[in-house]
Amino acid sequence: MIALCLNSKSQNIKSLKVGDATPDIEFKQLINYKKSSLKLSDLRDKLVILEFWATWCKTCLAKFPESEAVQKKFSDKVQIILVNGSSTGDNIKTINEFLDKRKKLGKGLTLPIAPEEDIANNLFQHFGLPHYAWIKNQQVMAITGGREINENNIDAALKGDYSSLRVKADFDKRNLFFLDTLAPSKQIAHYSILFKGLVYPLSDGGSSFKVRMNDRIPQGVAFGNYTPIKIYQKIAASLLPQSMNDPAYVKVTADYTALKRPWEIKETELNKWRDENLISLEVYAPGSNLQDIYGKVLEELNSATDYFAEIKPTLTKCLVLQSLDSLQSIGASDNASTKPSPNHLSNLGELKAAIFEYRDATLPLVDKTGANLNLPILKTTEWSDWKQLVQTLAKNNLQIKEAQLTLPMLVVTQKDKL
Repeated sequence: MIALCLNSKSQNIKSLKVGDATPDIEFKQLINYKKSSLKLSDLRDKLVILEFWATWCKTCLAKFPESEAVQKKFSDKVQIILVNGSSTGDNIKTINEFLDKRKKLGKGLTLPIAPEEDIANNLFQHFGLPHYAWIKNQQVMAITGGREINENNIDAALKGDYSSLRVKADFDKRNLFFLDTLAPSKQIAHYSILFKGLVYPLSDGGSSFKVRMNDRIPQGVAFGNYTPIKIYQKIAASLLPQSMNDPAYVKVTADYTALKRPWEIKETELNKWRDENLISLEVYAPGSNLQDIYGKVLEELNSATDYFAEIKPTLTKCLVLQSLDSLQSIGASDNASTKPSPNHLSNLGELKAAIFEYRDATLPLVDKTGANLNLPILKTTEWSDWKQLVQTLAKNNLQIKEAQLTLPMLVVTQKDKL
């Protein structure tokens, strides 16, 4: 998932836009390049693409293979430079450590990197990463997000055609979605807005999430380019505390295309699916607690989408964790909502991670132990398969079994079409 980053914008440098001439930027202390420094003028007649990134930006890292492939194919006509500004929190040391780790994982990076590069960072000011500046003969030809970096667009650009490139209009997530910075936020009693489909300015199509706080009091939540199912899962985590953030507590009643996860969509159809089905939603309700805010999020989805969701008791197959010497029947449900201790929550989360690694993660996990799980066995690296996990649990007086229970679930159905 991508986070939006906030660059500290220089008061003395005007941000460049498409059509502007660029100064002869000099990139120093280069990594992965034949020389330690490089000027834009050294690359005259080449298409230069400055790719702004950070080591913590997952979407940036996901784009690297495609950028490398483009660079390899068009090496005599294109030069991609990975630009990392100091505002990202990275420096030469952290970048080199990052590169060493990737190399050990077989994901070595060959593109030249300009570390701690603040001049280019300020000339091409941005909030969302990754961010791309297309330059030819020291003139800004385009400013885009990562979806525009592909062989077809590069080929067209080399022929002088930039018309198919979508300009990346950055959004400052400190503001309410698409409201001017002068919006009187202190006077807003309630605000909500929902966009269907990919909203391109929001972090280049990558998802973003923010809880708006004021004096440690939640004021609202904002989802940028989220899959609908992921929003429902966050709602369930808030409104069903006993679920302990288990996404399996969301029950979708049919195989609805819009409620699939990206990895369930064919790669050739993924961009179209994202364009049509992602949701950007903000609910701003000062004075509410977080559960009330998520209740309003649910109301907004029920009102503005093709789906209706509600929490209701549902008979469902699940996994039940309990003590071997427990006198309580697995079929009993009166203890399902017992609040475990904070220590228990932490350990159960670690255990769930191991359980779901070897078992169907669509089955809700129900805790019936009613006791702390402060056990030394809860290390996923010690288990190689489901059988070994069950045996280790038994040694610690625990068992896990499938059962049919009536549980409170967030049930999502499609509305009747008129």
